[in-house]
Amino acid sequence: MDNSKSKPAHSTLQQNDVLEEDLWDIEDTWDEDEIAAEGTTETSPVFSDPIPATDPAPPVEEPEAQPKAPEEPSPVETPAPTETPTSQETPSDGIKMPHLSGIEKIGLSVVTILFLGLSIWGYIFLRQQNNLGDKEIALEFPLQGKHLTLSNLETFWVRAEGKSGIKIGAVVIPAATLVLAEESKQSGSLRITFYNEDDTSVGDPVAISFTNGQFPNGKKSISFSASDGFHEEGDYSSYGVYREDLWHIKITEAGTVNASSNDFSQLLETSVKPVSK
Repeated sequence: MDNSKSKPAHSTLQQNDVLEEDLWDIEDTWDEDEIAAEGTTETSPVFSDPIPATDPAPPVEEPEAQPKAPEEPSPVETPAPTETPTSQETPSDGIKMPHLSGIEKIGLSVVTILFLGLSIWGYIFLRQQNNLGDKEIALEFPLQGKHLTLSNLETFWVRAEGKSGIKIGAVVIPAATLVLAEESKQSGSLRITFYNEDDTSVGDPVAISFTNGQFPNGKKSISFSASDGFHEEGDYSSYGVYREDLWHIKITEAGTVNASSNDFSQLLETSVKPVSK
């Protein structure tokens, strides 16, 4: 074999190998540069507007649970009161008020005045008669009558034992003491009657005369008693507990001893006090 011809071929192979290696080195270098370029190329970050920092909102405190108040019962509805018409309201059309004439109005006024006058006169008359019929009002002394003047009157209770003219069975009887005024110089007669709580006369009326301002005993004062009274001790013990159960005494006067019943006029009437002597 000719060595001169084989050497160029061998050298040619070696050159191809070197070129191939150089190409691979260039390719490798290009690949590294591309990779480096890709590595250095970073997406630049996009910044938005900064959010202002704010303080965190304080926590909302929940209100403490209050105890529930007991439910009140619902009020009971009451029916509205019906309105009653007053005297100032106009009467209905069906009712017509009577119209008084002038003469009728004058007549009613006269009757009203007369009634008031009689009432006032009666009140004054009874006051002058020392409150006749009101047995619990104290008498005012001196007491002026038609035929005498009394300076005092005292009522009380006494034991019936040992007294004459007393009804059989009576235990305690009412009594009184009369006192004539010093200026009383007249003559006349008195009639005294005792009444129980039922306004019924008890015993016989007591008749006492007076002459020239003195009683038959020659004094300005005299004591006397009824001819009947309580027949039970217990009845007298409870006397005075109730004011409406009090007994009372009535005294009438006349100008002469022999005067008839129609000639006597009432001098006074008062209760018998629950006092014993």
